[in-house]
Amino acid sequence: MDAKQIAAIELAMAEEHKRDKEALDRLKRFIGNGATGTNGHSSKALPVQFEIPQVEDMVDDVINNGTIRSRVAEVFAADPERRWTIPTMLQYLKSVNYPLHAQKPEVTLSGAFRRLNEIGKIKRVRRGHGRNPHVYKAITEEELSGKSEEK
Repeated sequence: MDAKQIAAIELAMAEEHKRDKEALDRLKRFIGNGATGTNGHSSKALPVQFEIPQVEDMVDDVINNGTIRSRVAEVFAADPERRWTIPTMLQYLKSVNYPLHAQKPEVTLSGAFRRLNEIGKIKRVRRGHGRNPHVYKAITEEELSGKSEEK
């Protein structure tokens, strides 16, 4: 990227920021005037009060919501030393009659493995290549405490 391209991007971003600010100002004026909607009711809303959830809470919600990701997390947690690949997990889930609704459940499992790896529930112990798939295992409490001591 050269200086002209960067300047063009910067100008476009400044214009977009200006439009966003103008839209926000219009919204503030509209709400501030206590405008009424077409049905005669006031659209002046009460202030919304809510808590922003912590990342840890969101991770727990993801793990405990009954999805395929939560089932995969349970399987990993049941035997933390066992190593799993996507094909072996698929074979296991089929053997316990877990309902797999996707046309290609391997893709769904790949997403579940990837997300669990990102949030630190499992780790990849061997990188796959070609026909050999990645190998994963659960992260144990000892490994988690070892990581926190290193920081």
